[in-house]
Parts: sequence; structure tokens; C-alpha cells
Amino acid sequence: MSALLLWASACWGQADIRSPHVGYLYPAGGQRGGTVRVIVGGQFLRGVNAAHVSGAGVRASVARPSGPPTPLNKDLLEEVARHFSEAAEKRVAEIPEDQRGPAHTLGVLRRRVPPRAPDAKPLNLPDHPLLRDLDSKTLPELVELARWFFSPRNLQPPQRAIAETVLLEVRIDANAVPGGREIRLAGPMGLSNPLRFEVGAAPELLESEPNDRPGSRQQTAESAFVLNGQVLAGDVDRVRFAARQGERLKIEVHARRLMPYLADAVPGWFQAVLALRDPKGTEVAFCDDNGFDPDPRLLYEVPSDGEYEIEVRDALYRGREDFVYRLVVAEAAPGGEPLGLTPMAPWGGELPECVEAEPNDGLERAQSVRLPVCVSGRIERAGDVDVYRFDGRAGETVVAEVSARRLGSELDSLVRLMDGAGKIIAWNDDSPDPGAGLITHHADSYVRAELPADGPYFVRVSDVQQHGGERYGYRLRLSGPRPDFALRVTPSSLSIPAGRSAAATVHAIRKDGFDGEIEVSLADAPAGYALAGGRVPAGLDSIRITVSAPKQPFGRPVSLRLQGTAAIAGQMVIHEAVPAEDMMQAFAYRHLVPSMELLATTTGLGGRVPTVSWADAGPVRVPAGGSVQVRVNSPAGPLLSMVRLSLSEPPAGIALDGVEPVPGGLLLTLSAGSDSPPAGYVDNLIVELYAELETKAQGGKPATTRRVAAGVLPALPFEIVAQAEAADRAPRASRAGWRR
Repeated sequence: MSALLLWASACWGQADIRSPHVGYLYPAGGQRGGTVRVIVGGQFLRGVNAAHVSGAGVRASVARPSGPPTPLNKDLLEEVARHFSEAAEKRVAEIPEDQRGPAHTLGVLRRRVPPRAPDAKPLNLPDHPLLRDLDSKTLPELVELARWFFSPRNLQPPQRAIAETVLLEVRIDANAVPGGREIRLAGPMGLSNPLRFEVGAAPELLESEPNDRPGSRQQTAESAFVLNGQVLAGDVDRVRFAARQGERLKIEVHARRLMPYLADAVPGWFQAVLALRDPKGTEVAFCDDNGFDPDPRLLYEVPSDGEYEIEVRDALYRGREDFVYRLVVAEAAPGGEPLGLTPMAPWGGELPECVEAEPNDGLERAQSVRLPVCVSGRIERAGDVDVYRFDGRAGETVVAEVSARRLGSELDSLVRLMDGAGKIIAWNDDSPDPGAGLITHHADSYVRAELPADGPYFVRVSDVQQHGGERYGYRLRLSGPRPDFALRVTPSSLSIPAGRSAAATVHAIRKDGFDGEIEVSLADAPAGYALAGGRVPAGLDSIRITVSAPKQPFGRPVSLRLQGTAAIAGQMVIHEAVPAEDMMQAFAYRHLVPSMELLATTTGLGGRVPTVSWADAGPVRVPAGGSVQVRVNSPAGPLLSMVRLSLSEPPAGIALDGVEPVPGGLLLTLSAGSDSPPAGYVDNLIVELYAELETKAQGGKPATTRRVAAGVLPALPFEIVAQAEAADRAPRASRAGWRR
């Protein structure tokens, strides 16, 4: 057993421990030139000892490691009450006795504080927003916090996904460029997912509870500032600031942009709302979004000098520690705010450009264009339509694609392709784009159709709901097909056992009918890193690959680059794979959210790793309805008999039917059942290595069996072939290291 544990430790580091996962940063940003102490909430954070920042000018280190999650049990609640009571006693002692009244009896606190046993030691309190800086609170604030903290609706167990915390010290250079960075935690078990951290130039504040009633104590003399806050259950945050007549203010909340998707919340993110009150307490502005961006933003011209108040809350009065926000107040740009539309770079090269010319709202007044072309247009008013005319030839394939929502427009486009008589040949409302990971309503349209005859044709662009206005701009591409592709790779943090492999997924986003094979490779990788299974077969939109690490771990995470190469129309096309996180929204939907870089770190003991590899790198040909044997080379010894293997997320019908020890390794039997894909199907297989450890029954606890993970083998390409083809190729396959 001890030998097995040593082997598992060398392969992976520790048994049954996952890579760290982070759910929030608070505060989620800081002012350049300053140092910020940031709380990171997450799961599997024990042992985290370092932090990595993607982007220049920011460095982070662990100021306090994570301890075990602290549930709010009875003893801990009593300790919390004691801390409130002790802080309140100090405030009362500052009040002369002849000025004390019923409000100073502290009954709401004392009723919750039983005497502490003589030999009992004070408990360490959890890192909770309401338990910070108690000594700085006034007596009314302490009583209000106690009422909130002990409210029945708030006495709930912490969310497991954010129950552990690590404290970071983040240092920001004085010349750091304002904008987003990404922070990851690192430790013996690997690298966490990234979270956004923003660098700003304005003064930064942390919210100070309680601040949920009009006339909040929290205020600033600045009219340009950033307030960092957390919205807890039922919470409302307010801050007051001085403003002068004539100032044009831009007030916005950064919430969803910090954490795009929450897996266990509907609609899937912190839906912040924003309200502004004048010096009399009258609400003068309200906002709950910015077009189709859920983060609210409002513009306001100050009518008179005075102290104004901003309110931030969740639209449904939800909240918890990961409902983090940054309230940004700044002077608005002169001349109004830009609409945010950005030019679209057409795939496959530059296209001629033109601008929509009104009137063009009918077939008889259609704007003539010559293909290929990219048109910049706008649905200028409710009910407006834009029509474009071009000459086509029989058998010609034409693409009409709108980019609007992907560029920040509010347009929900509808595109119709019509012949010269106005008959609809093809139409489309919404066309999903897997590459637009931050969009939940794919409102852009895409049409590809073959023209039936020579003659004039029309493309009609409108808004589905007959809306229009200044923010309803679009880009319309009219051209023949321009086949192309884009790649995403998930996850963007790879934790690889030293000398072994870790799995990742490459997602192919195919354009304009491109259906060919894409070769994926590591570009300029550090020595010792290698990729296996780097081919996206024709017709597949994703494939699982593996990346292997050297036996000697690097002292820090390394940045990797994957790129894809494909032959398109006789030309070799190369694109970088964009790192991304596969995030779940509201229990069901999944999105590929881009990250700044693909980072890999090595785990385990390094040089003591035994070599386990395929005798042949494949591709393995599995007969439809039959089986094939594949050999794994591994050092002989007692450990070999303890190793277990299983397929990780195989295609339907593909199974690992048996593992047989043979001299110098193992013999695996792979089969393709009746429900497997048909002959010709090509994919990769990922084989996991693990062992099963049994613990003896003791202390009234039953015996248990736990699984000790030890990484994966390099990805093994395979192809399903007909029985006859498998039989014909069996002799050659046997010589290559596998046999039927």
C-alpha cells in the first residue's frame, strides 16, 4: 500500500484533491500605484501558495493561506455574538452614564451571549464582510449589523463553491495601464481558473456596512471614484458624494463583466440595478442595463450643487459573497458616449466597404451594391427596413451575414434573401456563434443559399421586433462563401502531473461551410511539453487532446500557444487557438468565455515518475461491432497490478472491455458496440489512470474504497472501420504494436 501511495503521489501530488477553483475576488480591482488586499473565495484552496497575474504591471502574493471552511455552527454563532457585544460595550463605555438610555442596553446582543466555559478558547471568526473592522463601527451600526447577521434568512450554510478563502496582496505599478487583468491561484495541486481584476486611475473605496438605508454614512468628497462592494442576501448598498452643477457624470456598475456566468443562479449572473438620488432624496435616475449589456450605466448632468446618493442592489434582492461589483463614477466624455460599435474584419481578407444610403426601404428603392461588399448601416427608426440589390448568376452561392449584437448593437436582425419578384429564397433570424461567449441571445442573422437563376436579387434587413434608433447599427457582409475557422481551447489553466499528461478540449468554430480537417499543434512550447491527438477530424466541432509536461517541474506556470492549420481552397490557413473557460449559466447553458492566456503548471514529484505510454501512437482502427487490442508499455513490478484504467468521456458505444497484464505492460481491449458511430468516424480516446485504495473499518465507521487519480495517457487517435477493412489490415496493425 505504501508503494502505491508513493507511486500515486509521484504521478499526481496527493490523492483525491482537485485543482483549486476560484469563485470571486473582493475587491475586484485597485488604483494604480497602490497595494490592495484581495479576498479570493473558492473551493479546494488548501495548500495554495502563490498567485499568477496575466498582464503587465500587477503582481500578487499570498498574504494568508486558506484554512478549512468554517460553517456557522452554534458555537461559532455564539462567538460572533460575543465579538459584536464586546465591540458594542466599548461604544457604550464612551457614553456618559447620565446620557445612556434604553437604546444602550444591548439586549439584542446580550441575549445571544451565553457565558464562555473557563477552559474554552476564543474561536477564529470566518472572513465575512459583516465581521470586518468591528471596532470602527458606531453603536447603532453594530446593533443593525447584529440584527442582519442573526436574521433567520441569513443563517444558512455557506456555498461550498466559495466557502474557502485566501488573502492576496496585490501590488499595482504606478504606470500600469488601466484595464483588465486575470488572477489565478497556484499550489501543489495545480492552477485555478482565472478571474478578472481591474486596474483603475481614480481613487478607490471599499464599502462600509451598514449602508443600506437612505442617508448612508459612507460618503466621499470626490466626484470621480470607484466603490468596491459585495451584495449579500437582501442587501442594498448606498454611497454619497459631492457633485457640482453642470458636471456630466457617467455612472456604471461592473458586475457581470467581473464574473460572466454563475452556474447556480438565474438568470446566471449578478443582475445589478443602479439608482441616483438628489440632495432631497428624490430618485432622479434609474438603470438596470446598458442596452443588452446586463451591467447598468447611466449618464446624468448635475442640475445643482449638492450631495447625491447612489444605490446598488440586485434586481431580485438576491446576494452572497460572490455578488461582487465595482461602482465607477467619472466625468462623461464631451459630446456624448460612443455607441461602442467596432469594425468587423471580414474572414478571408479585406472586402470593399460602403455605407447605407437612405431611402432604401423597399424593392423599388433598394440600394444597389456589387458583391463582395461589407455595408455599414442602421435601422434608424421603428419599423425601418434596409434593402440592397445585387446581380446574381444561376448556381452561385451567396452569403448574407449581419454582425450587430456581437458589436454592441441593440439590433435583433432578420435577414431575407429574395429573387427579382420579391419571393423569399432564404431567411434567418438568429444564428448562434460559439465564439461569442459573452452573448446569451444570439440575435445576429446568417443566410447562405444557392441562387436559382441569373438576374437581380434583394437582401432585406430589419429588426424582428420592429424597433430602431441610434443604437441599432449593423455590418452586413454580402459575398460568396469565404470558408474559414476559429479555435477555442478549454480550460485555460492546465494542471499537468510531471512527466504525464492532462486533457483539454479544442473547439472548432467553422465558417461559411468549411468542413475540413484541422491540425492542431503547440507553437514555440518550452522543452518537454508535447501535444497528442492534435487533429480535429473533418466534420467534428470539437475534440479532446492531451498536453504532456516534462518530468522536471518548472518553478512557475508557463504560457502555451496552440494553433490550428487547415488547407482551404488550396491555401494553408493558420489561426491561433483562443484560451477560454467552458462556463455554465443558470444550471443548463454553456458558454466559451475567452481568457487572456493559456497557462500550464506541473504538479507532483518530478523525476520519480514511472514511464507509461502507448506502444503505438495510433490511429487505432476499431472494427464496427468488434474489438481490437492495444498495448500500453509500463515498467514491470507490483505496482502494475494495482493500476486501473478507464475511458474518459468516450463516444457512445466505445468501451474498454478488459485490461490484461502482459510482459512489459498492459493489453487493452477496445470495442465498438452496435450503438457506436458508423465506419469512418474519427476521434480521440482519453484513458485515465487510477488506483483504488481500501480503508479498514474503525471507530464505528465502515470500510470504504476511494479512487486515487494518477493522470491520463496521451490522447489516442482512433477510427471506426468496417469488419472487412479491419481484417485486411490486421497483420500490419499487429506489427505496429496492437492486434485484433
